[in-house]
Amino acid sequence: MPEIGDAGLKLAIYARVSTEEQREGQTIDSQVSELDRFAREKQWLIAGIYKDEGWSGGVMERPELDRLRDDAQKGVFEAVLINDVDRLARDVSHLGVIKRDLERKGIRVIFRKLPSDASPTYNLMVNILGSFAEFERELISDRTRRGRRHKVETRKQYLGSNTAYGYRYTPIDKITKQDGILEVTPQEAAVVRQMFQWVDGEGLSARRVQMRLNELKIPPRNGASTWGKSSVLRILHCETYAGVWHYNKFQSCEPKNPTTSPRYRKRAKCSIKQRPRNEWIPLELPKALEIVPRDRWNRVQEQLKRNITFSSRNGKHAYLLSGLIRCGGCGARYVGDPCHGRFSTAVSRAAKKCHPFARPGSTSPSSQRLPV
Repeated sequence: MPEIGDAGLKLAIYARVSTEEQREGQTIDSQVSELDRFAREKQWLIAGIYKDEGWSGGVMERPELDRLRDDAQKGVFEAVLINDVDRLARDVSHLGVIKRDLERKGIRVIFRKLPSDASPTYNLMVNILGSFAEFERELISDRTRRGRRHKVETRKQYLGSNTAYGYRYTPIDKITKQDGILEVTPQEAAVVRQMFQWVDGEGLSARRVQMRLNELKIPPRNGASTWGKSSVLRILHCETYAGVWHYNKFQSCEPKNPTTSPRYRKRAKCSIKQRPRNEWIPLELPKALEIVPRDRWNRVQEQLKRNITFSSRNGKHAYLLSGLIRCGGCGARYVGDPCHGRFSTAVSRAAKKCHPFARPGSTSPSSQRLPV
């Protein structure tokens, strides 16, 4: 316990719990109550309470922590009382920055569970506990990742997430320990089947499907008034409807343009990006969860590729053989190429391996170009 006994010491209380700790029943109010009771026993005056609820300890920019540091600059209090080292930060470098910044402003940092004597031994203990807190955070993250992967690979269990349109997921019951249940939503599933029918049977593009859905006044799930093209494409490309769901498809990452994001992010890695296809883990779903037959799903993927090739938006000139012939070596399609006014059909620029000259800024050999 802290050995500071200055009666009348004016201090601030800082408390933090992460989202994961909230799920485990740890509330920020109970943490504040303990600190408040401890401060009153010492006859310390509470100048303010700062609570970061649902914020990761690995993030240094937190709204209440920043307010605490600003008020420290103004001299609102003389000390800050925190329950334990990991409540201030779970990154040892962040811990050192915050603690030194407060101490430079003349603010004492008091941890309820540590003796506070301002000695080298005390600073060593804080650093050691900060390292343990960082290690524990990484350990919990690794155990969670391995546990989820085991459920998919070994137990063949679908993990609750943002389910695709057409499905409803009931999360695991923490009391009875009953596994989560994935079910088909009949009304939404009928819309999904109709969308695949339009593309497979009529050759509609995603834009046309979007327009037809809006004309029929079929509401999206998210409560928006109209469908967007991206939502339509996400459904048409989703393999879950064909009976295969993929785990490990995405990974968390820091946003590429953090300046356009909100100032405060509850996690450093608050964005996602798609992993390489060979890292995905497929899970075969029960036949009852299959909404679209596999052969139809495959045909729709091919049709969407053809729609891109023949889209009128992709060219300002009509090419007679565009998309109709392929390279005999690699199978790449021949597409329209204006070639500075000499309109012709050439191998797609994407075919770089078989056709090293077929890329922007280069001239394709005459054997790869056909006149219109």
